[in-house]
Amino acid sequence: MLILAAVRRPNAAGKTDPDGDRCCSSLSVARFSSLALVPLALAVSGASAQAPVINEVYYDPEGADAGQEFVELYNAGPQPVSLSGVRLEFANGADGPVWQTRWEATAADTIASAGFFLIADRGWAADPPPQAEVTLGLQNGPDAVRLVRDGTTLDRVGYGDLQDAELYESQPAVDVASGQSLARRPDGQDTDANAVDLVAAEPTPGRMNFAVHAVSLVAVSCEPPSATLPGRDVILQFVLVGAGLEAVGPVAARLAVGSAVTVVELPLIEPGVEGYVTASFRPGSGGQSSLGLVIPLPTVADSLQLDLGTYYVGSAALRIAEVMAAPTAGGEWIELVADAARPVVLAGYRLRDADGAWRTLPPLLLAPGERAVLVQDRVLFQTYWEQTWQAAGVQPCIVGNDWDRIVELSGWPTLNNSAPADRSYADRVILADTVGIIDHVDIGPGSAAGQGEVVPGRSFERLAPVAQGRESANWALCAVSVGGTPGCPNSVSLPGPTVGDLSLAPNPFRPAGGGEVLHIRFRLAAGNAAWDARIYDLWGRAVRDLGGDALGPGPRTLIWDGLGDDGRPLPPGGYIVLVRWQDSGGNLTGG
Repeated sequence: MLILAAVRRPNAAGKTDPDGDRCCSSLSVARFSSLALVPLALAVSGASAQAPVINEVYYDPEGADAGQEFVELYNAGPQPVSLSGVRLEFANGADGPVWQTRWEATAADTIASAGFFLIADRGWAADPPPQAEVTLGLQNGPDAVRLVRDGTTLDRVGYGDLQDAELYESQPAVDVASGQSLARRPDGQDTDANAVDLVAAEPTPGRMNFAVHAVSLVAVSCEPPSATLPGRDVILQFVLVGAGLEAVGPVAARLAVGSAVTVVELPLIEPGVEGYVTASFRPGSGGQSSLGLVIPLPTVADSLQLDLGTYYVGSAALRIAEVMAAPTAGGEWIELVADAARPVVLAGYRLRDADGAWRTLPPLLLAPGERAVLVQDRVLFQTYWEQTWQAAGVQPCIVGNDWDRIVELSGWPTLNNSAPADRSYADRVILADTVGIIDHVDIGPGSAAGQGEVVPGRSFERLAPVAQGRESANWALCAVSVGGTPGCPNSVSLPGPTVGDLSLAPNPFRPAGGGEVLHIRFRLAAGNAAWDARIYDLWGRAVRDLGGDALGPGPRTLIWDGLGDDGRPLPPGGYIVLVRWQDSGGNLTGG
């Protein structure tokens, strides 16, 4: 199944969302450009059609500048060019046109036709090796560099808010952000207007600035972001921007999900314009599957390959167990639980909500099966819950050194309590390891956009590590009177194995005074496709609709909290649980 949508708007090539997820990955957004192409030879204006130009300037590297700065020269002409007598000069924009020599060519220095000459800062350790290595000492703008020979300026590039016209050609180029270079688009273009010829780009020392065909990944996401069971459709959405000199597509690309391949029809993606794509895939197995996109190119026997991140299916070593998003007091909190088979160090994980940035978890070691509670305010949390447990006469399970597993998270995400107009849930808690997203939960789930509401004073608890049926049915409101079980086993955790076709536990149960929920467990047999369940009183009146699904054979688990369809507690007494199942044609086959 495939749905396509193409929306185009101007965009600066190479710009990405700093909090992008690479689908379900926690890593930063990746970019890819096809570079195995022949550079375009362009006619240039200025002092001479055979004069070299300053093709790329990298003056503000990420981290320390030393050993990373470079200036790249380019020869767009049809013949080699001698650099003998050429000097590279730098001017600080604050001082005006006071030029300082940074490099002077030797008599042997030349640039081949459509070739590059790389001048790198001393201590350069990257590829490719430079043709010259000097102390560049470039600054972060507004500044300028130029090429001169025998008193004649061959080329000049000014960038930033320059006031002196001697420091630029026609209009200065933009002052780029740290980690980006100032590059001619296309290579060698020289219209004697810096603002027109040079743009922000990924650094490409000694190589083409822009390939003929290239795309950059702007954003990517999966819905749902993770799953505990394979075999369900996942909606993949990603945004590409044309980063080359010519358009890419429309073309049939190949989406690889692990070893499985699906065809994705890409729309026309023009240079500097975004194209939006929505497709679907179905993970066939558990664990972490890589997502990759292969885009055939029209002019060469090659392709663009994009890393879209990973998708996780199954029960992870660290899971979200409980979320309190709307506390009446004590602050918000999120409970995590380690796998029962192995210890977990939280420092290898990150967490965020639907609208926030990633937060690295603290270096806390959890023994197998142990729980950690991430809190908004540790003192407020501890004081409130100690008083609450004491007042309710409830035996706390956080005692002594257990309080060491209550951790205040720096920069708390502040969870939403009401769904915005564009989604059905109030907020989403997302957990990731070093590779990608491994778990998530939607809180305040609703049936339509803008309808999800968090219940004040009651946490949202996980029933089991792996969902039985719909993922959303694996979560329920806390059933105990105090509204949450931080650091303790969840009140809605599943009981033991199912016995027979239908089991009810506990039976009888005490929803009001005892804070219990009824677990309804059954297995949909082969040949059946759907089911629904209702609660009736002894007079045959339907009092609660528990819903259903059409996900095919397999185990199911429901919970009933003793409330009717009107949200009010039902009186004590006997009730009938009726589960019906249907075949793929909707025909009733049993109950």
